[in-house]
Amino acid sequence: MFKHLRKWFLLMALLCASGVTMAQITLPYSTGFEGLSTGQLPTGWQQLQSGSSGAGTFPAGYSYASNARNGSVYFEFESSTGQTELAALPEMDDINLLQLSFYASIMSHNFLFEVGVMEGTTFVPVDTIALTPGSGGNWHGSYYLYTVYFNNYTGTGTRMAMRVIPNSGVNSYTLMIDDLTVDYIPTCPAPTNLVMDSASVDWMALHWTENGTSTSWVVEYSTSPIAAANLGQNMGTTVNVSGTPSVTLTGLDTATTYYIYVYSDCGSEYSSAVSLTASTLAGEAATIPYSCDFELDGPNGWELVNGTQTNQWYVGAATNNGGSRSIYISNDNGTSNSYT
Repeated sequence: MFKHLRKWFLLMALLCASGVTMAQITLPYSTGFEGLSTGQLPTGWQQLQSGSSGAGTFPAGYSYASNARNGSVYFEFESSTGQTELAALPEMDDINLLQLSFYASIMSHNFLFEVGVMEGTTFVPVDTIALTPGSGGNWHGSYYLYTVYFNNYTGTGTRMAMRVIPNSGVNSYTLMIDDLTVDYIPTCPAPTNLVMDSASVDWMALHWTENGTSTSWVVEYSTSPIAAANLGQNMGTTVNVSGTPSVTLTGLDTATTYYIYVYSDCGSEYSSAVSLTASTLAGEAATIPYSCDFELDGPNGWELVNGTQTNQWYVGAATNNGGSRSIYISNDNGTSNSYT
């Protein structure tokens, strides 16, 4: 027995001496941080730069069910004295083949949040995350999903890491992270960074980042949330986009919140979706004299209250009285100005 142990230790010594590393985790790796007490780190994690508040020293686990996305524990970056905080995940091989996904909740985006890789004691940024703030102190209901792809990383580091740097003059910040997963990048990766660029009373303009090679995407939206399993099942309005990762959604209701999902069409498969919650603007009273030429996309600020009858009001290009568009009644979804 001792002879076998001696051989094992000798083998480990030779591997270390030759620079060979062994994978520390198996994939997919996921944690909801359950079982941690406040101030504890998950197994294999490192607290490389720390800050403090009245609640303790961070980054670390935090046990408080009211703020967790699931369960009762989450991982927190928190400082009341403006300190930079840095946490590293367990060691893993082939980071350039991997993606990191997590849910994050904030109330104020008053800091820089970076995800990267540790190379020795040096943090190498891979992506800067634009976090979406919640409101009303509802931490539990303000978690959004974020995914970071490491396919462009060319270094030799073996630990993913997350760093928070407070903005100039900021002393106090809080970032909560829950339900974190590391896995291999899929053959059809999901888009990221879905952003609303602008909006009016009946339209909104969006863009996103494509992380693979797809040039086609599906945009699906509804006034109520759509579960991931129900996307593509006619639960919302669907728009197919090709060429450029951007779209303007038209014909929307005024002062209405929409749940928007974008996923890549890779030909033989679809990616998972990136999501965004955004609202159209409230209408403003028109000034007198009022005129409208209906030359813009969408209802041009009008609210078209159509029932279930065949004939419907539309704003489109089927007919006009100068210009290229008008408002008219149509019995074929706006294709013509024919009516029954």
